[in-house]
Amino acid sequence: MNYPLPMADFRILVVEDDADAAEMTSQVLRDEGYTVDVAVTVDAYEEPKKQDKPTRITMTIHVGIKPT
Repeated sequence: MNYPLPMADFRILVVEDDADAAEMTSQVLRDEGYTVDVAVTVDAYEEPKKQDKPTRITMTIHVGIKPT
């Protein structure tokens, strides 16, 4: 694949409330050469997003959604 930036320049934010899934996802991405940050809640997600400006974000669709 042809990327505009080297993989190491991509900062990926993984937002995942399941600690095991977050660890597995972030490890796979790191093994591929990406810089990865992990947030386990929507609140934790907001701070890294503002400070580190990730290039890509992956998120569990149900993070932060409260059951009705």
